[in-house]
Amino acid sequence: MLGSDDLMACFAAGQAFAWDDLFRSEVHDSHIQEVIDNLLNLSFFVLFGALIPWNLFNSDVIPLWQLFVLALCNILLRRLPAMMLCWRLKLIPAVKTWKEGLFAG
Repeated sequence: MLGSDDLMACFAAGQAFAWDDLFRSEVHDSHIQEVIDNLLNLSFFVLFGALIPWNLFNSDVIPLWQLFVLALCNILLRRLPAMMLCWRLKLIPAVKTWKEGLFAG
């Protein structure tokens, strides 16, 4: 945007993160797979949200109230029972209580 060199901008960003070594010490304990997964997940949803033609959702073709009913049914009738079943069968070790299963579902 400023017309400067990309390599110089990356170098400056790296120096800013490594200034007091706080970023390295925080990231050192996290697994790289989780960091990459969160980064790709976030970038995908930002891109997906930018590409959705939002002005077409409140038209005669797809009324907006039907989308809300569909989303509610998706959460209550698909995700929640599947998550609670996974909790009950201990398929996901990270979910330890039924409250965590309910929240994740």
